[in-house]
Amino acid sequence: VLALLLSPALTFLIFFPKILCKILNDRSEQNPPGPFWRYSIFAGLSNTASQLLIALDILLIGILLQNPIDVTHYKYISLLPFSLAIIPNIVLTTDFVRLTKAITDREFIDAYIRNYLLVFVFVTVLIWTACLLFTNEILLFFGGDFPALKTEFYLLLAGISSVLLIRGLFGNLLSASGLSQLNFWISIAAIGLNLILNILLIPRYGIFGAALTTAITMWITSLSSVFLFYHYRKKVSGSF
Repeated sequence: VLALLLSPALTFLIFFPKILCKILNDRSEQNPPGPFWRYSIFAGLSNTASQLLIALDILLIGILLQNPIDVTHYKYISLLPFSLAIIPNIVLTTDFVRLTKAITDREFIDAYIRNYLLVFVFVTVLIWTACLLFTNEILLFFGGDFPALKTEFYLLLAGISSVLLIRGLFGNLLSASGLSQLNFWISIAAIGLNLILNILLIPRYGIFGAALTTAITMWITSLSSVFLFYHYRKKVSGSF
């Protein structure tokens, strides 16, 4: 924890005075305008909130069930599903600048959405096929008692499927449209929903309740990003 905290803190302390001095003294057009800082702050907060959302289940399982074994079980069965989120991130990080430049070109964006969905429907089907065929082998890798948690594993896989198919895509499209604040508010709403559902379901259903909560929350946030992108698209396109 200290290493993770001190590394960026020391970097900040060393370089911030130089950067601040340059910003204050440089009045050229290259100096980032106010909306750039607003966008960056919300993008950073959105990423932080998303990370908190992933950690919240494990935290609440520990608090509500008071059983370290349940915490360990949930952490391990969620390892593979949550790791799959890196796949759309790789693609969309690579394409993000291109998407930002072309965000007002509806024909290009619509074609990109269609092509992305075609590819990731195939990827998602492939992942599900592999996981269904080799569920026991995957879960046995963590221990002999993990195959009993197939249902929870499938629920987490169902939740992450929404990220593969739509949340990753439309979340990045919102950011490319300059609407990073919407991603932040989606994440904040998801944290609230996750907290409420976990408090209701974990005491009654254990880690099954946590997995069900995660799947529900992921699908609601994913569909929210789709709705908000199309809701604001006309307004954003007209402002460029």
